[in-house]
Amino acid sequence: MFDQDVNAISGYLAALRQNGFGGDTAQDAASRLVGATDNSIYHIAPDAILFPASAKDVTLAAALAADFGISLTARGGGTGTNGQSLNRGVIIDMSRHMTGISDLDLIADTVSVEPGVVLDQLNSFLRPHGVFFAPTVSTSSRATLGGMFATDASGKGSAVYRRMSDHVLAADLVLADGRTAQITCDSAADPLQDISAWLAPELAAHSDEITRRFPQMNRGMTGYNLDQMRGPGGQLNYIKLLAGSEGTLALTTRLTLRLTPIPRYRALTVLAFDSCADALAHVTRLTPARASAVEFLDDKILELAAASPMWSELEGVLGKVSGAGGFLFVEFTGDTPEQIGDRQQTLSQLLADGTIAASAHVTTAKAAEMSALWEMRKRSVGLLAAVETNRIGLPFVEDAAVPPEHLAEFVQAFGDLLSQLGLKYGMFGHADVGCVHVRPMLDMKLPGDRAMIRSISDQVSALCRKYNGLIWGEHGKGMRGEYVETYMGPDLFHLMQRIKAGFDPGNRLNPGKLVTALNSDLAVTRLDEAPMRGARDEQIDLRANASIERAVACNGNGACHNWAPDDPICPSYKVTRDKRQAPKGRASLLREWARLRSIESDPAQMAAHEDALAESLSTCLSCKSCTGQCPVRVDIPSMKSVFLESYYKTRKRPPRDLVMRHMEQATLVLRHMPKLANVMMGNALSRGMLRRFF
Repeated sequence: MFDQDVNAISGYLAALRQNGFGGDTAQDAASRLVGATDNSIYHIAPDAILFPASAKDVTLAAALAADFGISLTARGGGTGTNGQSLNRGVIIDMSRHMTGISDLDLIADTVSVEPGVVLDQLNSFLRPHGVFFAPTVSTSSRATLGGMFATDASGKGSAVYRRMSDHVLAADLVLADGRTAQITCDSAADPLQDISAWLAPELAAHSDEITRRFPQMNRGMTGYNLDQMRGPGGQLNYIKLLAGSEGTLALTTRLTLRLTPIPRYRALTVLAFDSCADALAHVTRLTPARASAVEFLDDKILELAAASPMWSELEGVLGKVSGAGGFLFVEFTGDTPEQIGDRQQTLSQLLADGTIAASAHVTTAKAAEMSALWEMRKRSVGLLAAVETNRIGLPFVEDAAVPPEHLAEFVQAFGDLLSQLGLKYGMFGHADVGCVHVRPMLDMKLPGDRAMIRSISDQVSALCRKYNGLIWGEHGKGMRGEYVETYMGPDLFHLMQRIKAGFDPGNRLNPGKLVTALNSDLAVTRLDEAPMRGARDEQIDLRANASIERAVACNGNGACHNWAPDDPICPSYKVTRDKRQAPKGRASLLREWARLRSIESDPAQMAAHEDALAESLSTCLSCKSCTGQCPVRVDIPSMKSVFLESYYKTRKRPPRDLVMRHMEQATLVLRHMPKLANVMMGNALSRGMLRRFF
C-alpha cells in the first residue's frame, strides 16, 4: 500500500483550509476508526478523511494532493464487500455534502446528480414524474450513485436493465493532477486527448485478444472495460472505461443519467423446489416466460427471515411454500395488465406441462406483499450475519458469476468445495444472469479461518474460469485485483497498466487496487496481505465483554445509513450525516473500546477513546430502532448503558444525570404542592437555570 508521511498529511489539511476548502476535514482517531471498515472483511484506517462540499473542493483536494504526495481514495456509501474504498492516505467521502440532484429533463428522460446522491433518494425524487433510475442494488437505501459508477453496479433485473454504465450519458471528472475533464459515451474533453491518441490504435490491435479474454455474459468483466470501450466506428467510450474502475483513474463529481419509465404493473411468483440445485437447474427453463427478474434464495435465508420481525409481513405468502430447499422469485413487469397476464400464463403452462417442476408456488400482485418479499431479499446479507454463532456468512467470493446454463453445476461444485472444508454457507442472488451470492460461514477471529480466505478464493477463481465465468460478477474487484492478470492475460494487463499510467502515473488514486501504473514500483495489494478486521477482533476477550457482543457482530452492511426520512433507523445519523453518529459507527467505537480493555492499553489512549465514544453516544436517542431495524440486531442503547456505567466510575457525572436520578422522588413530593411547584418550575429564572446547568 501507499505509505504516507504524517507531517505531509497535516500540512495538506492545513493547505486545504488556507485555500478555501468548503467541506469538512477529519483526522481524529474516532473518524479514522469508523472509516476503516466497509461491508468487507478488512480494516484499513485512513490517515484523514475529507467531506467535500462541491466539485471545486474535489478539484482543490486533487491539485494539492499532487503537491504534497498524498494519495486519494473516493468513498460513497461504504457498502463495498471487498474493501474497494478502504485505503491509507486520504479518503474523500462524497456522501455527506455532495448530494445534489439537478437538470431533470422529462422530454429527454435525463437527470444530473452529484456522486453522494443515494439511489433511493434519487428514485424518491423521480417517482412523481413516472420515471426511475433502473439499476436496482440491494443496498439502495445507502448506496451512492458515485459508488455505483465506481463498481459499474447492476443488481435485480439486470437481464433487462443491464449495468450502471448502460445508463450513464456523461460524467464530470477530476484527474489525479487536479485538471478537470468531461466524458460522454463517444467523446472526451481535451485533457484526455493525449491518451486517446495512443489508446484507440492499441484497442484495435488487441481486438482479437479482447474478444477471447472477455466472457460473453450479462455480468461480464467490469473495470477498464476494454471490450466495450471501442465503438464500431473506432470512437472511444470513456464511460465504459471509467465505470468499474473503482476510483483508480479519476474522481467523479457529477453524472448525467438516462432514466427509464416506471412499469405500471407488477406481479411476483415464488417457486419452491426441493433443493437449491433443483431450483438453479430450472432457471434457463423460465426464459419463455420473459420475466424481468429471477432471483434466488436458499432455505437458510428463509429460516433466518422466519425468526426475524419481518416475518409477520411475509408469512401470508411464504408460509405457503416454506419447508422447501430453494426458491426462485420470478417478477413480471409491464405497462398493461395483458402483458403481465400473458407472461404469467406462459409460466403456468411451463408448470402444468412439467417443464418447471416446482414443488409448490404462490403468486401475488399486492404491492405490500411484493415490497415485503423484495425487502427480505435485500436483507439477505444482514440475515446471514445475524446467526447466533461465531461463524457468519462473509463476502469475499460471493459475487462470482457464470453463464446461466452452467449455474447449477457451478454452485454444486462451489458447495462441494466448502463442504470439504467443513463450512456451512448461505446463498441468494440473481439467478437469471448467473450470479448467485454464496457466502461461506467463517469466524474471522480464528487464524485458521482467516487463512481459508486465500485457499477458497484461489479455488473459486479457478472454478469460475472452468465454467467461463468471473470471480467478480457484480461487486467490483477491490482487494481481489491480483486476479486481474490471470483473467486478462499478460498483453491486456500490460495495456491496463499503460492506461493507469496515462491517467495516474504516480498511483495517487486508490493505490494498490486493480492495476498499478506501468513502470512504477507499487504492487497490487494481495487479498490476504490487507489487514483484516478479524485479527483485531481476535484480541477482544468476549467473555469479559459479553454485554457488547453485538457490536463485535456488526458486519458493516450499513443498513443504519438509511437515507429514507420515514424509516426509523437512525435519527442522529439522518440529521448529522456523520457516520460516527450511526449504529455502525458506534459499534466500531464500542468494539475498539472492548479491544483496548482486553489488551490493557495505554491509559491515555483508553481515556481519549472513551471520551470520543461518549461524545458519539451523547446524540443517541435510545430509540431502539437499531434493535429491530438492523439485520444484525446491533442494540446500541443497551450497550450504551453498559459503557456509561463503566465510564462514570472514573468521571464525575453531569448535573443532568443527578436530576434524572432523583426526578421520580421529587415529583412524588411536588404533587402535594402543585401551585408552589408550578411557580418554581415555570418562571423565567428557573427555566434559564435548568437550560444552562442541567
